Amino acid sequence: MGINLENVVFKDLKKAASALNRAKILETNIKVVGVKKEKLLEEFCDAIEELDESGNTDEIPEGAFDFYNSLSEAEEEPEELEEELEEELEEELEEDEDELEEEEKPIRKKKSAAKKKPAAKKKPAAKKKPALKKKPIRKKAAEDVEEDPEEEAEEEWEEKRTRTRVASIRMSAKVDDEKLSISFEGGGSKRWKMPASTDKGKIKLLLTKALEFAVEEGATVGQQKAVRKALTSAGYYMSR
Repeated sequence: MGINLENVVFKDLKKAASALNRAKILETNIKVVGVKKEKLLEEFCDAIEELDESGNTDEIPEGAFDFYNSLSEAEEEPEELEEELEEELEEELEEDEDELEEEEKPIRKKKSAAKKKPAAKKKPAAKKKPALKKKPIRKKAAEDVEEDPEEEAEEEWEEKRTRTRVASIRMSAKVDDEKLSISFEGGGSKRWKMPASTDKGKIKLLLTKALEFAVEEGATVGQQKAVRKALTSAGYYMSR
């Protein structure tokens, strides 16, 4: 899910980025002057997410912190694909997955003429899951503050419920030999055959399936972004 730039106030975005620069917690400061809104927003979000993944959210200034959490209200719903096109693309992707599974099976010697298996029934088109919205991240409570046990337990539960989860499982996402592969350390893995780089509709549907798999395996927001980056780095775009 993307962010509707019309809902982002450019002046507030510049203030949040400047506050982050003044905190001196970034390896490279964000360029604020002479840059377009879309580019500035992308660099600001990348910086916040990197600090979140490294466990340094307590160093983020309040202004930058609050602005990032407000971006969830500026998110826009993706456009739905036409029903006929979606069903056709779903069937093609399922056929590609079946072909990959057949290719990866070990070759065995034939003992006798194999019996023909009955044709597999087509699976119904999977319902789209709602895209995940960014959850606001929260700073860690100070260790030296004594609190009531019951209140502390409630606050800890609330913080776990709303805080963006920091990645605890390593994920690999890459495009190799015209195939997208995603694997989780100690977890599941999956591969998809890539469509033509000019077929935006198929690329968009494949990305949706890949993100659904990643989310089911417990991918964080940063890891979901890495899946998108694997496609664009290999020359597969949805908007160009």
